[in-house]
Amino acid sequence: VRSEVRGAAYWITFDNQKRKNAISNKMYDELCIAMDNANDHEETLITVITGDGEYCSSGNDFSPSENVG
Repeated sequence: VRSEVRGAAYWITFDNQKRKNAISNKMYDELCIAMDNANDHEETLITVITGDGEYCSSGNDFSPSENVG
């Protein structure tokens, strides 16, 4: 998950193209942090959530390696 500020917009981008931006447990944690950061950024008027590549997100990543722990 990448975050950047562009003017008054706070962009959060899923960056897991190999899995069509499927969201793993780690990515959910990173998304929560990014949303908190967007909320704390006083100049943010809008938060945009998008994905790199062809997909914004294909949904949850249920692969066993992502759910261990």
